[in-house]
Formats: sequence, structure tokens, C-alpha cells
Amino acid sequence: MKLSNAKEGIYKVVSIDEGKCFNCKCTSMGITIGESIEVINYSKLIPIIVRVRNSNISIGRGFASKIEVEEIKDG
Repeated sequence: MKLSNAKEGIYKVVSIDEGKCFNCKCTSMGITIGESIEVINYSKLIPIIVRVRNSNISIGRGFASKIEVEEIKDG
């Protein structure tokens, strides 16, 4: 699923769409393939707030729609 559709919870980054510049931007924010990412606040009206590597980041919907994630199940 795309990060833009992910509800509150913990996910693993599966792939990052777009080109080299977008990948560099993600890397600079700590968002890399295989990294866990926690959606802290999900709302359709405001940007998504995520926690990556102990930092909270606000991500716009367009940006988040280019990041593919899968939910990490407990247990």
C-alpha cells in the first residue's frame, strides 16, 4: 500500500517510486527501503506525521503517495 493510505501503525518501506532526486530526498530524511516507519497522525485534511529513526516528520500526500509500505504485524 502507499504511505498516503496507511493509517496509524508501524510499517516497513518496501519501495520508493520516482527518480534519483526523490530517492536522495527520502534518504536525507531517513526514509530508505527496509526502514521501519511509524504513522503517528493520519488525517485526510493535513499532512501525515511519521516517526523515522526517532524523528517526527510531516509528509505531504503527494510525497507519501510515492512510498510503498507494508504493515508490520505484531507477534
